Amino acid sequence: MLPKESVAVVLAGGVAGVLGLLTFKNRHQVLHSLVAEREDLAQKQPAIAQLLSRVAEVADPPRMANILRNVDTVLALAAGDSRANQWHIARLNGSILREAHHACSSQSIATLPDEVFESIVLLKEEYLPELERLLDNLLHNHLLARR
Repeated sequence: MLPKESVAVVLAGGVAGVLGLLTFKNRHQVLHSLVAEREDLAQKQPAIAQLLSRVAEVADPPRMANILRNVDTVLALAAGDSRANQWHIARLNGSILREAHHACSSQSIATLPDEVFESIVLLKEEYLPELERLLDNLLHNHLLARR
């Protein structure tokens, strides 16, 4: 059986870990101001809005405005039923991802603070593949809805 002090240390460590995870989760649920301006996006596609907020942390405002404009266009096209929409959605999805990748690679890594560098690494390795998956789902759902 463990001494009471060991149990207390383990419990304190567990509580601190849970509080740390909750703080991390809450920190990443706040939308960037450029994304939060698009209330329709945040309500209809909250997962995409969260991922775009991570992109906005490293992208310059003109590039981010272009990405958001393309996302708005994709959402509008996905709601339509024209046969040409699928081509436009696929083309815009590629453009959105290229712009997001370029936002990551356009910065000089040697001069970045650690937290910005970590954000870029997370963006490249986790967030952008997830964004690609969600954009592909929009196209897939559009194709299914047309049948």
